Amino acid sequence: MTQMILIKNSKIFDFNESGFVKKDLLIENGKIREISSNLKIQDVKKIDLDGCYLLPGLIDSHMHLINYGRQLSSIDLSAFSNLIEMLEFLKENTNSQVLVARGWNDDLLDRKPDRNSLDIYFADKPVILIRKCGHLAVVNTALIKMFNLSKLRLPKIDLEKGMIAEKALNKIVTLIETNENMGIYIQKAKENLLSLGITAVYSNDIILDKAEELTKVMSKIDDLRVFNEITVESSSDVDSIYLKKLIRKYTDFFDVSSIKIFADGSFGARTAALREPYKDDPKNTGILLRTDQELSEIFSRCKEFKINISIHAIGDRAIEQIIRVLQNTKLDGQNIRIIHFQIADENLIKKVKESEIRVTIQPIFKLSDRILIEKIFNVERKKQVYPFTQLKAHNILLSSSSDAPVESPNPYIGMKILIDEGFSKIDALKTYTLNPAKILNVNNVLGSIEKGKYADFCVFEKDPFKGLKEDPEKLTPDLVFLNGKIVFGKRINYGH
Repeated sequence: MTQMILIKNSKIFDFNESGFVKKDLLIENGKIREISSNLKIQDVKKIDLDGCYLLPGLIDSHMHLINYGRQLSSIDLSAFSNLIEMLEFLKENTNSQVLVARGWNDDLLDRKPDRNSLDIYFADKPVILIRKCGHLAVVNTALIKMFNLSKLRLPKIDLEKGMIAEKALNKIVTLIETNENMGIYIQKAKENLLSLGITAVYSNDIILDKAEELTKVMSKIDDLRVFNEITVESSSDVDSIYLKKLIRKYTDFFDVSSIKIFADGSFGARTAALREPYKDDPKNTGILLRTDQELSEIFSRCKEFKINISIHAIGDRAIEQIIRVLQNTKLDGQNIRIIHFQIADENLIKKVKESEIRVTIQPIFKLSDRILIEKIFNVERKKQVYPFTQLKAHNILLSSSSDAPVESPNPYIGMKILIDEGFSKIDALKTYTLNPAKILNVNNVLGSIEKGKYADFCVFEKDPFKGLKEDPEKLTPDLVFLNGKIVFGKRINYGH
C-alpha cells in the first residue's frame, strides 16, 4: 500500500546550492519522490514545518554500536582521577554477576589499576575494567579463574598485573556477552544516536565466532541504518566469510559491508606503530599486529572475492605498511579505507592519495587527546598529529566519526572542530553525510536530501549552523525522520 507524506514550508539544505533553499518535500514509501516549491497534492498526510531547517540524516562512519550501548548501560569511569575513589564507587554501585565498566584513563588517574588493586575490593566477583581507548583492560583474579585465562593462548596478556589488550580483550568481552544483552545495548545506542540526528552508522561489532548470532540480532533493526564489519584475524577467516556468504545486504536497515582488520594498537596503550619511539617510552615504537606476508594474504583473498576492507591504523609505521603491501598485491585502493590515521607526514599522505585509499577520521580526538599528545610526542612529531587539513588539501575522500564509546558520538562537536581547522561548514557537513555515503557506495540513496533517496533527515527550528558556531554540545535536532517516519521528536506538533 502506497504511503505518502507532504512536508510543507521547509528550508532544505542543498549541496548544489551550497545552502538552504525553501522547498516542499513529497515522500512516498520511505523515499523522496519530489522536491519542489509550493507542491499541492490532495489526499495525503501533510506536515507543515513552518520554515524549519532540514539537514540530511547524519552518518557516523566508525563506531561500535554494541559497545556504545554497553557503556550507556554500565558505569562510566571517565570522570575519575583517584583510583581508590573509583574502586569504592564501583563496589557500592554494582550488583551484576560480572562487573564490566569502561572509561578509566591513566592519563587522569593518580595511578593505573591492576589485578591486586581490584582483588582488594572484589575478591569473589569477576571484574573487567576497560580503558577509555578500548584496547586495554584490567581484570581481577576471579575473572581470570572464571574464564580460565591462564590456559588461553592469546597475545598481550600479563596475568600477573591483570592486564589484557587487543585480541585477547576482544575475545574475553565476547565470552561475557549474551544475545539478550546485545539487544538491550543496541536499543540504548539507537535512542541516543537518533536524538543527535544520526540516522546511519558504519559500525564494528561482529567477530567471526559470533557472526551468525549477531547478524540475526541486527537484522531485526528497523529504525537505524547499520552498516557493519566482520573483524578477521587471517586469510582463512576471509575464506570462511566468503563461503558463509556473511557479507551482504540483509534488510534496508542492516548491511554487512566489509571486513575489519587491525594493523596496530592505540596511542593511549602505547601500541600504535610509530616510525619513531614514544617520547615517554624511548625504547617503544608500538606494535604491528601483522607481518607484511599476513597482510598480503588477507589483501589477496579480498581481491579474489571482491570484499572491501576497513583497516584500523593509527601510527605512521602501520599506514606505511598498508601502502607497501597494497602496492605489492595491486589491490584497488578504492576497496580500502584506513580508520583513524592519527599521525603522518606530507610524503605519506601523498602516497595515500596516489593509492586512492579512503580515510575515516575522528575530529573529537584532537580535543580529547591534548594531554596525551604532549606526553608521547616531541615538538616536530606533534606537527604531524591529526593531519585533517592536509588530508583535505590532497582531496582524499574523507569521512568523520566518533569511535563511540571511546568518545561522544555528538557529530556537531566534530563539525565545529573541523571548521576551526579551516574546513568550510559545507565540507565539514560532507564528512558526516555525502562522503561516508560514497565510501559505503550508497550515495545513490543516502547522504543528501534529493529525489530518489531515502527520506532520512533532521529538522531544526533554528539555523543549525548558527547553533554549531555558538554551542555544538547543546545542538540537537527537534525532529528526526528515517525512511519517512518520525523516529525522534522533542516537538511533534509542528503545523498540522
